[in-house]
Amino acid sequence: MDMFDKQDTPSTDARLAAIEEKLDAIMAHLGLTGSQPPVASWGPPDASAMPEVMEWITRGKLIMAIKRYREITGSGLRDAKEAVDLAAGAYRRSIR
Repeated sequence: MDMFDKQDTPSTDARLAAIEEKLDAIMAHLGLTGSQPPVASWGPPDASAMPEVMEWITRGKLIMAIKRYREITGSGLRDAKEAVDLAAGAYRRSIR
């Protein structure tokens, strides 16, 4: 039996519909509309919202800033690194 056989279509369609329904519920719970960019592209963390992260950045301790960012936001390593790098760049530009 081929994996694209007609007999599998209703089952696959039902499973896909159930997955989409769950995803919609998760997005609604998080207040997401689907049009937001990924978290990392939202820009650097606001200094007033993440003073500990900004403190590590101002000290030049980016690894500690990334660690703390991940603890606060629950984000993954890549997103945290991108956010901290953006914040560090903004900080460096602000002190010039």
